Amino acid sequence: MDILNDVSCEKMTFENYDFTDFWDDIDYSLDEYVEEYPSDEMIESVEKELGYKLPESYIWLMKQHNGGITTKSCFPTNEPTTWAEDHVAITGISGIGRKKRYSLCGEFGSQFMIDEWEYPAIGVAICDCPSAGHDMIFLDYRECGPKGEPKVVHVDQEHNYKITHLADTFEEFICGLKDEEFFEDGFDDLEDEFDKLSTDLIIDFLSKNTPKERQLLAISWNFDNPKKVIQWIINQPDTDRGTILYLYWHMSPTFCKNFSDRKECEENESWYLEDYDIINTIEKNWIADFYKNQIYAFNPSNDVYCGGYDWTSEYDKNKVKVKIPDEMFEILDGETLEKPECEEGIPSDISDIMDKLCDALDD
Repeated sequence: MDILNDVSCEKMTFENYDFTDFWDDIDYSLDEYVEEYPSDEMIESVEKELGYKLPESYIWLMKQHNGGITTKSCFPTNEPTTWAEDHVAITGISGIGRKKRYSLCGEFGSQFMIDEWEYPAIGVAICDCPSAGHDMIFLDYRECGPKGEPKVVHVDQEHNYKITHLADTFEEFICGLKDEEFFEDGFDDLEDEFDKLSTDLIIDFLSKNTPKERQLLAISWNFDNPKKVIQWIINQPDTDRGTILYLYWHMSPTFCKNFSDRKECEENESWYLEDYDIINTIEKNWIADFYKNQIYAFNPSNDVYCGGYDWTSEYDKNKVKVKIPDEMFEILDGETLEKPECEEGIPSDISDIMDKLCDALDD
């Protein structure tokens, strides 16, 4: 059966929307997202399992292309999120089915995000985001009930599962998606300057303190932040091996292994290049015994900092182009630390300076 639905049907939704080049059918998308187009029986079965009636506009779209990564991946917001000041980003749209990992009822589908990541049970997780689970897009049925027309919201795990309204309908959400370039404007230079100065400030703090501060920062770090801080941490030989292993698995190395080499990553997913380099640097350093000290515990198959989540469950060596080295599956015994109350592991006196720096740049 073809992946795409080639049967003709009357178009009831998206009447003025051009879907030409909307989907990005790279190998990763076809392998992890795109299902065969759904039968009425499959739709009914998935709705019964989820406990919600899916929007007609979503069903129509999935009958044309059942899930996948999109070329337009950003949606504007009226308030800041952990991703950006003025928008959120998606990685892909979940399809109707059970076979692919990111399908609605797949291995990493809607119920998985609610059960394992403790997202609020407000409806159906419909899109994942580039943060690798730290924020999601949901169909929100709180007002309409399980058989009504849900709104589309952004749920931010990093900010205590804060819910931000995006669109009144799924169709409005899809039609509102923008290219990333849409949000590039004159403020980029100021944002870049803030990122540079705040990053330098954090690195200066870490360099004057012990590896414990790196561990505290790591276990509360927002991985949407600029990567220079992580790059500095992984290049210090006295950084604790527990810290390094935590960072490695939280940066989703499985996605990295979908590229045969750096050139392929740059050509297909250039936005991911910094992460790709960090993951490969960690592997090289780890195998070479670059990191000598180990106090802190980390188990990639039972992450106590994420409710016992098994990061290795995302990895199937038969589906990747390059394998994760066996050494990276090591289980480290040792101490575990409580996540600090201060935001992202940064002491309040440092974050206060960063806030003042941000205000100064705004002025």
